[in-house]
Amino acid sequence: MDNVRIGIAGLGHRALNWIRLLQEIPGYRITAIYDWIEPLQERALGHIRDGDDVNVFSDYEDFLAFDGTDAVGLCVRQKEVGEMAARALEAGKHVNSEVPAAYAMSDCWRIVTNVERTGLVYSLAEQTRYWGVVEGWRQLVGQGRLGRITYAEGQYVGWYGTHQYFQDFKTGKQYPIESLPDHPEAEPTVLHTLPTIIGGIGSHDMSVVLNVLDDRVVEVVGMSTNEPSYAFPGISRPDIQVALMKTEKDTVIRMLCGFTQPRPQGDHHWWQFIGTEGGIEWRRSLDEKPKMWLADTQMNDWAEVDWQYQRRDAPSGSRGSGHGDADYYVHLHFRDAVREGKPLPLDVYTAMDTIAPAIRAHDSIEAGSTPLKVPDFRPGSQRRAGGMPGAWSWVATDLTCLPYFIILIVRRCVMIVKITSKRQVTFPARVLDALGVGPGDQLEIVEGPDGFALKPRRIDLSRLGTLRDKIRRGRGTFDLQKFREKSYDPSLRD
Repeated sequence: MDNVRIGIAGLGHRALNWIRLLQEIPGYRITAIYDWIEPLQERALGHIRDGDDVNVFSDYEDFLAFDGTDAVGLCVRQKEVGEMAARALEAGKHVNSEVPAAYAMSDCWRIVTNVERTGLVYSLAEQTRYWGVVEGWRQLVGQGRLGRITYAEGQYVGWYGTHQYFQDFKTGKQYPIESLPDHPEAEPTVLHTLPTIIGGIGSHDMSVVLNVLDDRVVEVVGMSTNEPSYAFPGISRPDIQVALMKTEKDTVIRMLCGFTQPRPQGDHHWWQFIGTEGGIEWRRSLDEKPKMWLADTQMNDWAEVDWQYQRRDAPSGSRGSGHGDADYYVHLHFRDAVREGKPLPLDVYTAMDTIAPAIRAHDSIEAGSTPLKVPDFRPGSQRRAGGMPGAWSWVATDLTCLPYFIILIVRRCVMIVKITSKRQVTFPARVLDALGVGPGDQLEIVEGPDGFALKPRRIDLSRLGTLRDKIRRGRGTFDLQKFREKSYDPSLRD
């Protein structure tokens, strides 16, 4: 394969940087783009050389069916990102996905088993693990300079304004909350409903911490402030969510995230590692430097060390690629894995190790801060490669052989339901009545020690309409019920 023919799905701001880099790094050719918002299609084409040769799609299924792509670059921001990655693998495409990898454990398993069955490449485009400081710390911990690491922290408390929470979906333009009275066409984006802690710690900082530790999380418990935001009540998200974790090597981790509270501009990330023979921590402000203390070197206090995001061994092609020059590496490794079969530094199992604790932290919060186990996605005595875990391990692993039947256990009643060729299931009315869900509600599939359980996710009408008093009268009001009932593509992005 000379060039990887890649299609970009989701054409928000992150996608524009992908388009720029994929035209600068040798070995790529952009052959297709997908987004349901037409102005974003036009904007993306304007950034592609020879854009007239690029196929444009408004339907994701048509995009996947196009035989002119070898791979999909997934740049969407929505709950279905994991499902979309799995569907791309099932369509025979390699996948390079933006973070987070998924919002549901079932999607994680679907990605893993598809990679195992097909041999296709799945790469998570998590770039911060390639930062110079992270590589330096990984070497220090690996060499045992800090002794046994007993405690680690990571946090992502970011502030990017409020414009990402409201968008005119006809034009793609975003509006900050203070502009809403003048723009009744602006509607709430999917960020209002995305679990904060999954996108927060599951995007970057879980990857950083686990990369330094060379470890995986086995148990987690989460806690959260209430919704909506105290800083901006018009945003239906908690301000802070936190998780405590335990790793396979017996390290305790605290992870923190939040995105709705104003913060100083600069670093949004922070980490520290405490060992039996020393410690390291990142800077608290741009006026500081990272610090280190070693117990066996006669150091009386913390010493500043000039670790930075940029790597000292970085090739010239990485300069200016984005995120401290780290964006370059995710595309380089993906290209080499697809073209030459080289192993990925962040393979599918390690990628799921970074997102699964965040999903479990969200599940823990939803369950009243109940401690939950985190699965190991690697095949072994309890699961063969390509097979689903637990109670569903016997299900036919070739998901393309549809329709087929599965047995679904709801409480104590065993029923048989049929999955259609579009992977749709119709539940008996009394099952939905027993679960207490109706039109517009959702069913969450939660993995447990005995298999998978259905969990109802109902719409709380009392928490809707928080912006009602902020809309200027005379311009019309937002009909929420009409918006919920109309058909539209849910692929929203930043």
